[in-house]
Amino acid sequence: MERLQQIAKALGIAPADFLVNKFEEAVKERFTRYEPVKLKIGIADLNKEETGLLKAYKSIGSKRLRQSILSHIKTIAKAEKGTR
Repeated sequence: MERLQQIAKALGIAPADFLVNKFEEAVKERFTRYEPVKLKIGIADLNKEETGLLKAYKSIGSKRLRQSILSHIKTIAKAEKGTR
């Protein structure tokens, strides 16, 4: 009984509340629901080539391979930008 009293005190509830399930509301965690972030650009804003590239990229199962491809694309884009 002493242990139950210690737990109740730590939770800020009466020990009797354990017997009638009143403690659930007292100890329930509060949370904030987060909505997924939506990109400003819609799929309609992409041309057929860009849509195909994105679909192909998303179909690659290996995270390591996707990261490698993305790294190559960024390197190519950076090199291309430097030549303009």
